[in-house]
Amino acid sequence: MCCKKGNAEGFLIGLKRGFLRIFLITVLAIVGFGITFLNTGVESAKDNTQSKAAQKEEPIHIVSDRLEVNQGKREIIFLGHVMAKKGDLTVLGDRMIVIYRSTKKAAGNNSEKNVSSTDLSGTKQIEKILAQGNVKISKGDIVAVGDKATYYQDIEKLVLEGNPRISRGGDFISGQKVIILLKENKSIVEGGRDEPVKATIHPKSGKLVTQ
Repeated sequence: MCCKKGNAEGFLIGLKRGFLRIFLITVLAIVGFGITFLNTGVESAKDNTQSKAAQKEEPIHIVSDRLEVNQGKREIIFLGHVMAKKGDLTVLGDRMIVIYRSTKKAAGNNSEKNVSSTDLSGTKQIEKILAQGNVKISKGDIVAVGDKATYYQDIEKLVLEGNPRISRGGDFISGQKVIILLKENKSIVEGGRDEPVKATIHPKSGKLVTQ
């Protein structure tokens, strides 16, 4: 890792017993990553809006064994026992990478200026978020697991790969790849020869968790 001390200070809130306690508002895209995904088909549109509005007022807490900031690659990397928590939403993984843009357009014209690590004041600068290794996303009784999750900020798309499985109570759906298109409120579960789409739906609930 190669970065100046001043650039890293904007990301570090505290250091205690080798673990980083980080309040990183710049990764509010995780809210789209988790809450919208997990609320799909569970709450009404009104309740979903109210839920997200309430969540926005809460800070994001990210805990990991190690943090790296790589300005050259525009990456913020959390390593080891990563836990991102916002309200009752929790994202776990071995590694989490936040990739941000290097430039942005100035308001009112088409010119571009450099964006430093301390410039990331909102989700518009986030390009992509990756969670890797033993990924688990949970909210209430809904749990999504997989080896890898990738969230694309611009198109609001979440891809869960590596034995992905979404469950709620006794109901579950799994396949080779799960794609969540947030803007379209659409979910796609892809299967293959070795990993066909599988689903278990109990009559009591009457619906898939991805609908």
